[in-house]
Amino acid sequence: CRDGGDSSCKVIGDFYKIKKQDFLATKYYAKSCKNKNDISCFENGLALERLKRPQKALDSYYYGCLLSNGGLSCEALGDFLSHNKDWAGAAIFYKKSCDKKILMLALKWQEQLCIIYPILIKKKNITKNTFRKPVMVMIFIHATF
Repeated sequence: CRDGGDSSCKVIGDFYKIKKQDFLATKYYAKSCKNKNDISCFENGLALERLKRPQKALDSYYYGCLLSNGGLSCEALGDFLSHNKDWAGAAIFYKKSCDKKILMLALKWQEQLCIIYPILIKKKNITKNTFRKPVMVMIFIHATF
């Protein structure tokens, strides 16, 4: 992990997650996330939420969502926005998650997500123009997580 190996940093983060030591897990997940491991960005966000650091969690999810396979992080952002009743923002990140077509496993959540976001758009009267506008989400990417 010291040499920048993202997979070894993720493994160490997983070890601390199992031991329920989220503070230490975030140290290794963040390093792996910075090396573009999208799953580590998601896991880092979860650990940061458990540590009651929502802004840092959002930063990690956002960075993970920017990565090519960051569907889990995009979904986490959509969940956050929907809990805060920002339906347009939630729909955008749910769509991004669905569009990423994660091939890791046949994930049930993704199948459901691809069904949910069009319903959300229709129910909340969100227009297609929403997807062309930049999302105004209070997310700040920090140099360190």
